[in-house]
Amino acid sequence: MRIEVRAKVHHTEDPDKIKDVIRKIFPNMNIGLEEDSVMGRNSSLDSLEQLKNKLRLQAIRDSARSVMLEGRKNNSLSFMLNRQAATVGKISFSNGETALGPIIVTIESENLDRVVDYLAPSTRGK
Repeated sequence: MRIEVRAKVHHTEDPDKIKDVIRKIFPNMNIGLEEDSVMGRNSSLDSLEQLKNKLRLQAIRDSARSVMLEGRKNNSLSFMLNRQAATVGKISFSNGETALGPIIVTIESENLDRVVDYLAPSTRGK
């Protein structure tokens, strides 16, 4: 499994603040600065635990599941999170059209169904 989280750093922004924002959602990522982006990487499903918990607490698992399944292509899935919401530790999915730009999450796995079920199990019919 390969997990990558990326956020573009604009010339007026402090990269350390962007790293802090990413850590609010992904505290176990190995985060660094690469060119004009803050990048976080990990290969463990456990690194997504905080995201999973926030999806549950905000009661948005079914919406999250839909977004993840829409962003799935072969052995990869991608989705975007709103950076402003992430600054206060909240999850809000983004279409990318925000002033700050999104946090882009990409997950590659041979078993994406397991990843989606882990992060956002369906609550329909329960």
